[in-house]
Amino acid sequence: MVRVRVVVVAASLMAGEARAADLVAAWDLSGSDEALVADGSRMQWEWGPVGAGPGSGLAGAAAWGTILDGAYLHTGDETLTLPSTALDALERPVLQLTHWYAIDPEGDAGVLETFEDGSWLTREPVFGYPDTAGFAGSSVDWVDDWLLLDGLDDSADVRLRFTSDESISLDGWYLGSLMLWDGDPVPPLVVVDQEIEDTQLLDQSLPLEVSILDDLGVSEAWLVWTVDEGDEQRAALSPLGADVYAAEISAPGAADVDVSWWIEASDGENDSTAGPWSFRAYLAAPGVPTVPDGRLVGSTVTLSWEPPESPHAVVEYLVSRDGTVVLETEDTTAELPVVDEVHFVTVSARFETSLGILEGDPSATLLITPTIPDIDPLDPAYGWQGATLRVALTGTDLLLVSGEVDLDLGDDIAVSELSVRNADRLEATLEIDVEAAVGVRSLVLTSGEVDIVELEAFTVGPASDAPQLVEVEPDAVEQGTHATLVLTANTELGDAPSLDLGEGVIIESIEIDGDEATVELAVARDAPLGERAVVLDDGTLILEGVSLRVRDLTVPPEVVCGCGTAPASSVLPLLVGLLGLIRRGRG
Repeated sequence: MVRVRVVVVAASLMAGEARAADLVAAWDLSGSDEALVADGSRMQWEWGPVGAGPGSGLAGAAAWGTILDGAYLHTGDETLTLPSTALDALERPVLQLTHWYAIDPEGDAGVLETFEDGSWLTREPVFGYPDTAGFAGSSVDWVDDWLLLDGLDDSADVRLRFTSDESISLDGWYLGSLMLWDGDPVPPLVVVDQEIEDTQLLDQSLPLEVSILDDLGVSEAWLVWTVDEGDEQRAALSPLGADVYAAEISAPGAADVDVSWWIEASDGENDSTAGPWSFRAYLAAPGVPTVPDGRLVGSTVTLSWEPPESPHAVVEYLVSRDGTVVLETEDTTAELPVVDEVHFVTVSARFETSLGILEGDPSATLLITPTIPDIDPLDPAYGWQGATLRVALTGTDLLLVSGEVDLDLGDDIAVSELSVRNADRLEATLEIDVEAAVGVRSLVLTSGEVDIVELEAFTVGPASDAPQLVEVEPDAVEQGTHATLVLTANTELGDAPSLDLGEGVIIESIEIDGDEATVELAVARDAPLGERAVVLDDGTLILEGVSLRVRDLTVPPEVVCGCGTAPASSVLPLLVGLLGLIRRGRG
């Protein structure tokens, strides 16, 4: 429970009931020196435009002051005496002076003096001096003080006296106006010793104890407050004895509200207000969220924070990104998705209170500037059941490092030959299972400890639609010969082809024309005989579907039997070849 003690201090200088005060005389010092008399060892009191201290007079440019354009002088003893006005006909003469001061409290001071029984004596104002030496320190602004003039015959028996030592000098003492009253012009003075602190006790009232004194007595006092600048609420300060009063500010009844409060006191003729002061009813914020040290790379960022200090239990935390709640969690850590290069992040808590589940203050804002990897469309982004194809993955801020990269398109697509070309490009071979699920699927790229997910990155089509070779012409070649093949596919072929026809078949050149590949090849004399698969890699797709047969060399019948009329020029090469085969067989 928060307790505040407000002390309203006044000296009981004259007992009696308050009586309305009549203005007897007034001296406005902004337009004239009003015949005040300055004297002193260094003649520091002067009247005119104010260039230092308060910067100007009370109601205009001019005032009386100790050195109007700078600090007062050292080792001075200066007086300023009031003009003459008879006091003997007044029932209760009171002098009101409005002044400003900035006086070194270590050796310098200003006091009020009255001439009594042939000498000048220091007389205290109604509420006393702010310092044991008199007016010292800083008034901050123009302030009012009242001096009872009982026992005096004339206002000329009153003066201001200022003394200074040889050390520090400040802006000094300034007099803005004087008023002479008959009666009680003095309102109660309220001095606050302690203010109400911000509270998380939303359902508890806040009691106050107040001491109130006045020179002629206090007639009533009130504690007044508002919640979020709403309607005024009041509680009478009830007497507890010995000039002590008490009241309570009702429970705030909500979080995140500002309560402004003040004290009103009256002696029946003069009213005074102390305040306003304020406090806040709130629920605590968690600690400012933090992220790991170093560069932030990825599509998520790990946040952590300290729980709030509160008498209420936390139900859950809300993580807000750029003013919008994006996560709810019971933990003090969270993986925050990042979608832009700059984010403003806060965390707040929901508490279980007697007023229900209430949200507390947001934490201080964390500015995060992550590097967000971006993946371009996979090239190609379509494959078929049972197909093998080469793909390239590129993007920005991928930070790919050879040996620290993985690519995942699902269990039914094997990734092999994965090669990092640079920080933003990798190439791989995909082997799609013949029974792979047909449809769209996501891609997960792992780069170091960062997982980058790309939705709808790749599509698997049915095997019936797969590109393949549909014809090879001729479909057989012979050992020890050169040949020209024409391969036909059911799709346009890429412009970076390679062809694998197995052992003993050497590819000399390939030319692509649409869906056809014209291949020049040589067959070794010892190339293995039989069927072999034709595998064409066009740089993207690896196409199969046809086969090529390697067969033994066939010698024309007319050469073997000597029949026919073939010229010797055409027969001779065949005989030489046949002789070579016979010799090789014998060897």
